[in-house]
Amino acid sequence: MNSIDLNYFPGFTRKSITFSIDDGNVKYDKIFLDIVNPNGFRGAFNLCSDRLSDMSREEYVKFYFVHEIANHVKYHPYVNCDGAEFKISDEPFDKNTSDHGYLYKTDVEGLYHFDVKLVGRKSLEDASSWRKIAFLEHYKKFVRDCYNELKEIFPNNLTKGFVLPFGYQNNKELMRFIKDEGYSYIRYGRSNSFDIPERMKFMPNATHLDILSKAEEYEKLPDDGKLKMFTFGVHSIDFENSGTWQDLAEYAEKYGNRPQTYWYATPSEIFDMADAIAAAKISDGYIVNDSDKTLYGVIDGKRVTIPAYYKLSIDAVSKKK
Repeated sequence: MNSIDLNYFPGFTRKSITFSIDDGNVKYDKIFLDIVNPNGFRGAFNLCSDRLSDMSREEYVKFYFVHEIANHVKYHPYVNCDGAEFKISDEPFDKNTSDHGYLYKTDVEGLYHFDVKLVGRKSLEDASSWRKIAFLEHYKKFVRDCYNELKEIFPNNLTKGFVLPFGYQNNKELMRFIKDEGYSYIRYGRSNSFDIPERMKFMPNATHLDILSKAEEYEKLPDDGKLKMFTFGVHSIDFENSGTWQDLAEYAEKYGNRPQTYWYATPSEIFDMADAIAAAKISDGYIVNDSDKTLYGVIDGKRVTIPAYYKLSIDAVSKKK
């Protein structure tokens, strides 16, 4: 009986590395890119279309070249939680004097100022806990507006990745809407697992504060025959605020430019590759690759590549010297 193992990324490695950076702060994204790009890393930048800089379309395309762009929602709003009830004030908003028990209208229809304490998100509270919130129907509009506006700038590398502002939000209808819109993954929260996550429960493994310790843990992870994925997800400005740019530089130097150990790819590419591998069929003495990806495998100790839409004879590989 033949030994067949198709669980490999390009480079015949089981380990992938990516990143997912929010908000599109080009000042600090520039510092971030100057560190990660020379070391071969690739990932996603998650943008809000109302927060774009004055760079031209051409400048933006060049700036984020080789990386993917994901939807982080126009206006970066929270969405109303299931079952939550809010009181809306007719008074003008003042962050210093407004009543934290009310919502206050903004200049944008359907978008309100609110205190995160109203939805019980203590992790988001700080000295100025006012954020923006939208009820579901307007939230849907902001999602669609963001995608369409980003598509005008990034026609080739805007993906159907979706990154929730503020992490997971308890609104089941919103989650159904995102899936129905055709988004290929939803990112939120934090994960301690390095296994390939479910597309709709994509959670990074590290932040700016523990990137080195988590990367070391990933490096030491033994080969269990399964595909793995390491993601850190933060805002580029977090490295500035915490004084951890040197940690990022050390990470990039230590774990970058090692294609025999890690596959450097964007989140969408990793998910798509994992799906293509899972969909490969082995029957009647053949491996059938019906995907548009080249697959990598080991048959009876011999490394093979299986082109897209190709049917490979297992016997022919086994008989090769």
